[in-house]
Parts: sequence; C-alpha cells; structure tokens
Amino acid sequence: MNDSVSSHVLLPLRPAPRFSRESPQVVRVLDQIRFQLDADESMAEFCWFAREYPRVYRHHFGHIEHRLRSIYQRYQKAHEHFSVELSKSDPNCVGMSTSSLETLMVYWDFEAFLNALGAALDVLARLVGTAFKEQTPPSFTKLCKRHERDGCIGILRTAQDRWVSRMKNYRDCFVHYTCVDTMLTFACNQYSDGFEVRCRLPSNPNARDIMRFRFSRRLDVLRYACSTYKNLLALDRAIASQIFKDYESGAFPKRTSNLFFLGTRMQTDASSKVVGRVMP
Repeated sequence: MNDSVSSHVLLPLRPAPRFSRESPQVVRVLDQIRFQLDADESMAEFCWFAREYPRVYRHHFGHIEHRLRSIYQRYQKAHEHFSVELSKSDPNCVGMSTSSLETLMVYWDFEAFLNALGAALDVLARLVGTAFKEQTPPSFTKLCKRHERDGCIGILRTAQDRWVSRMKNYRDCFVHYTCVDTMLTFACNQYSDGFEVRCRLPSNPNARDIMRFRFSRRLDVLRYACSTYKNLLALDRAIASQIFKDYESGAFPKRTSNLFFLGTRMQTDASSKVVGRVMP
C-alpha cells in the first residue's frame, strides 16, 4: 500500500452505545419493592410514590438515550460523507470539514442530552430521599452536601466527584454562556493512525469563552456523550443495588408518608410566611 492510500484511511466510528429495552435498574428495584409492600395499607403512599416518580426518572432516561442515539446517527452520516470525499481527495489532503444543519443538530442534541442528564439526576435524588425520615433537598447537588459518607449519599457523592460536576460545567457553559464556536463543524482530520471524524468539545468548559477554549483529540462530542452515558448506567446500577440492600436489611424506606411534596422547593414571602406547604 502506498503512502497516498494509507494516509486516506478513515478510522471507524466507535461502537454504537448499547441501549437496553428494559427500564433503568432503579425503576425495576423500586417496582420489586412496592409489589412486596402493596398489601400493607400503611405503605400505600410509599407504593404510590415508588410507582410514579420512577416513571418520571425513566422519562428523562429515555430522553437521554434518544439524544445520544440521534448524535450517533448524525456521526454515521458524516462518516459516510467523509468516506466518499476522502476517496476523491488529493493525496496531500490532511483534513476537511463541513458545516450544515446536521452539524448544528449534533450540538443541539448534545445540549438537550446534558439537560436531560441533569433532570434525571435530580429525580434520582428525590427517589433516594425516601431513605431519610426528614425532608431532603430537591436537587442532586444539594443532596450530595449531606454529612453521610456511605450508602446512597456516598455513591452519589462519588459520582459527583468523578463525572457529574464536569457534566454540569458543560451544561452551564452552553446554556448560560456560549456555544463551542460561532461556526460549528464536523471535521475529518488526519492523525498518525488515519483520518477521524469528530465534533470538537472544549476540555475546559469553565473558561466559558470561545477564545479561551482548549481542545484535544481525546475529547469530542460523541466520545464524551458515550462515556457519560456509561457513567450514568453505572450510577443507576449502584443506587439500585444499595436501595435493595437497605430494603432487605430493613433500612429502606424510612420515609413512607408526606411524600406528595418530597423534594419540592418551599417559597416564602417577605414576612417569611410559608407559601408552599408540606402536607401535615
């Protein structure tokens, strides 16, 4: 094989994410628990909660998977496009790019992906809230500030340190400050092992400024989205396992009533009188 041909090798896309047809593990575990408690009238409110709120969690989970699937499909189209273009290109070509509605949709899907992740994590925090007798915060971030070091809180805090905080940095950057660039492109760049299709993603989202963003080959939209989705699956499995472990030991659920407003924000007026009200 001569140099001109080898330099035009287009690297394959990473494998497509594997999506399960089953509900998230947390949903299945809470279903299993509520089925066992359904005959106990004192658990009626908890069983209602364990049926309805996991469905909200599943809704956001489905949204996450839909956006990731859409991103992957657009990468596939771009890969097919560049495969054709490279076959016709000059032997000295070292890269090419394209900007179109399809490219914009990748980034729109990615922003929606991040927002759906944040929503799923906040609902997960509400589900974990039934492990405590007292009212718990309505958000993932605030729940992680509790003093517990083990159990579900420990699992959530580990996820926060490993990947959730960074995910929220991307979300905050793109929602409140700026997009990746004013000219978003699908690029097909040459590296030592061949050409690679990518939509670039800054490695320093907290810069929140197009001119200050830094980029690396090791990071792009699809790679990051797939990695984050895998992290979410691992978190879902870990929380489900902990909930069932606590249930079998009699430590879950601890809060079985006054669940209609679990995790809701309380509003107060200037006189500090409660406007929102938790059921007595």
